[in-house]
Amino acid sequence: MVANGLLLTVAQVAAVGYWNGQQIMQEVYHRHHEFPFVYEEHSLVIVDKEGQRDTRQARRYSRIEENGEMKLLYVFETPPEVKGVTMFAQRDPQGKTTSTIYLPALGAKFLESTGTGSGGNLIGTDFAMADLTDENLDEYEYERVEDEKIGAVEYFVIDVYTLPDQSDSRQRLRRHYVQRDNYFITLTDHFDRQGLLNKRQSFHDLKRIDEDMWRADTILMDEKKQKHRSLIKISRRVFSEDYVPASMFSKEWILASYPPLDPAAAASTSTTEADPAGEDVPDENNQTTEPVTP
Repeated sequence: MVANGLLLTVAQVAAVGYWNGQQIMQEVYHRHHEFPFVYEEHSLVIVDKEGQRDTRQARRYSRIEENGEMKLLYVFETPPEVKGVTMFAQRDPQGKTTSTIYLPALGAKFLESTGTGSGGNLIGTDFAMADLTDENLDEYEYERVEDEKIGAVEYFVIDVYTLPDQSDSRQRLRRHYVQRDNYFITLTDHFDRQGLLNKRQSFHDLKRIDEDMWRADTILMDEKKQKHRSLIKISRRVFSEDYVPASMFSKEWILASYPPLDPAAAASTSTTEADPAGEDVPDENNQTTEPVTP
């Protein structure tokens, strides 16, 4: 029995060597798919090309309904001039995404986000809303290219393309580096319309959540053109519907929780708080120096 089990394991491992990009991404989703109800507390560090730092605190709320509809709120808490700024994104069961921005200083208005396919960037950062959620595998084509080894870690390498009916020409959007040992994506290159590297997203401080499920407690986005870097450090994560009730994913809840500012109040929050300590920004190429042992 042990021998048969061993042979089966070897056979399974051998079969993975022939998996295509879609099959590998299906396994990634199977192991690490978005939990239906998640609340997180984030610390953000934004570094410009001059090395100047800006720090913020934010909360992330996400909820997936039984019909597959996904809802996401990202709310800034500090510093005072951005408190209450909210990104509100929804993806319906058919995969259509809408995203709005609420700026308390501009009154009770929700502005449509103008991001291209990504749901728009979080205010002042290099992260798009889509960077904080799972990909909808039905919306893209996945092509496996040559596997790579970075340091001691072996990776499947998967290129992500638009579907044929989404554009006149096939366009590569991203390249995922998937760790072979746990099927977790620890590095993603994002490309612009010309096919040039635009952003590099790396995942650090991996933590085991369940038997096969992992999460990263630190996410770094390195914007190549403007030479910006944005880091998210997740200090708290709760998997519970109690923290993300359906009622909060509405404009009414947002306005009640973060009322619009009058002009005088908005002007009084114009002073930026200094970063008292700062955060260490990890090296993008050092997201994992040794394989994570499942």
